Amino acid sequence: MATRSTIAMKTDEGKFRTVYCHWDGYPSYNGAMLNQHYTDPAKIKSLIDLGSISSLNEEVGEKHPFDKNHETPELDLFANWTTAYHRDRGEEWSHVAPMTFNDTEEMVELCGEEYAYVWNGDDWLVHEVGNNDSKGYPIFDYVETVLKKEAA
Repeated sequence: MATRSTIAMKTDEGKFRTVYCHWDGYPSYNGAMLNQHYTDPAKIKSLIDLGSISSLNEEVGEKHPFDKNHETPELDLFANWTTAYHRDRGEEWSHVAPMTFNDTEEMVELCGEEYAYVWNGDDWLVHEVGNNDSKGYPIFDYVETVLKKEAA
């Protein structure tokens, strides 16, 4: 079963540009992957520019077969590349294009994935669905803090 997530980058205008990620959205995978491999704003923008993704990996990569069948050794070349629905499977751009939201409340409400990750310009933050304050606003924590709690 998939653990879905939203990956977002705060824009210069203060909005949130997002993509959907289907697999491994929990902090110990997508959170750690983002925290370790996506701290350069240009690389994060390249990730978001892919549109919705099936699976996040260390590198944005290039066009490759969508189904990574590891019984075929040459496909291991793509093992650390992110797999995108439009670039790698040819899905219609209009169905998978990045979305932009005015604030995190709107983003979390309308996306509805189990986890939402936001690059605030300095750090990755994460929200787990249902983790809201008394007024219903989503609570975000630093990915690094969540990973330390999980390791303890």
